[in-house]
Amino acid sequence: VDVYGYIYINGDYIMDKKDNYNKDNELDADKIINSADGEDKFSDEIPQEWVDEGINPDVMKIFNIRIDNEANRIVYPVYDKEFRLIGFKGRTRYENYKAIGIQKYMNYTKIGTTDFFIGMKEQYEKINQLKKVIIFEGIKSVMKAYDWGYDYTLAAETSCLNDEQIKILIQMGIKDITIAFDSDVDIKKIRESTTMLRKFANVFILRDRRFIRDRLLGE
Repeated sequence: VDVYGYIYINGDYIMDKKDNYNKDNELDADKIINSADGEDKFSDEIPQEWVDEGINPDVMKIFNIRIDNEANRIVYPVYDKEFRLIGFKGRTRYENYKAIGIQKYMNYTKIGTTDFFIGMKEQYEKINQLKKVIIFEGIKSVMKAYDWGYDYTLAAETSCLNDEQIKILIQMGIKDITIAFDSDVDIKKIRESTTMLRKFANVFILRDRRFIRDRLLGE
């Protein structure tokens, strides 16, 4: 990754640069997270419920997990494929969210196409070095795996890889890809969405929930 946040391999950029991109305008996660009308927007306290689920507080700091006390949400930054901050995603702390009619997860700003992976910014170098990756649905699985020493995992933020995400994996030259989505995801759907990807990489689908639970996630 160069000083402007672009990804390149063997001297060639794998993503097109934005027109008239100015580094001075690059969004800074800490500045935005910590400021809103002169007051802290998101607290840097650690969500105890995620600690209780087995997520290491030190790992949560690596992934910049924060809390929006005003909205009662756990918040984390979202970076685009060029590692620039494009928004934040929040997970409600209300356990009765369905009963009170609010979303479990929500974006603070409109994101558009999910042409990125959560965790890529933090683990790009290792993934690019190993040319292999494990892909989960959500960030919690990524952080649990990271604590177990699996520092080459990503969150798709969806149960079906889209064309833009597949393009990223192909352009990075990833050779071994393990899909470890939740057990309720139709395996046929996974196979259909990875048809093109399998032309460029070995794609494995992990369905052993005991392995995911006991070893990768530590639940």
